[in-house]
Amino acid sequence: MLPKEPANTKWAEYGYSARLVLASELLATGKRDDAAEQTNLACGAIGTLLRRDPRNVKWRGALSDCWAMRARVAMVNGDVQLALEQARAALDTGLALHSGDATTDGYRIAIAYRIIGDVEQKLGNSPAARSAWSSGLAAFPSAVPEQPNEMSERASLLRRLGRATEAQALAGNLSGMGYRAQE
Repeated sequence: MLPKEPANTKWAEYGYSARLVLASELLATGKRDDAAEQTNLACGAIGTLLRRDPRNVKWRGALSDCWAMRARVAMVNGDVQLALEQARAALDTGLALHSGDATTDGYRIAIAYRIIGDVEQKLGNSPAARSAWSSGLAAFPSAVPEQPNEMSERASLLRRLGRATEAQALAGNLSGMGYRAQE
């Protein structure tokens, strides 16, 4: 649809969103090169939209998602320094974003902190990893209903912090919903 109506921003949003989800699925199945390609295409579309309106909150949020996916791709490709830079860019973008949706904003920030923690752990810096994971957990707003992907992210951070009982309770809730998390 986008080639037929290239100025349609809604279609561009659907496109970058689908590509980021596809990239995540490709990473989960070990198709790193394909994941990188989809990530680059999604991030290019986001960049194009932001050049049209750099204040658009939705697109700035998508930029944070883009940086996070790039960090994940760099991590699986073994480029931990690049992964750390990109995860920090995701965090900086997420922290600067105030969309009015505290849950979504917190979720984006938590993801960036999780990736930073994972990179720090891979670099052998366990205290920095724990600090990042703790910050990620603190980024979630309290007493707000969570979507399954948000609950899964919280469980992931709890596991990394050694809080297995809490993580297991969330995993049980997710399993009861039929949700299968990727990590």
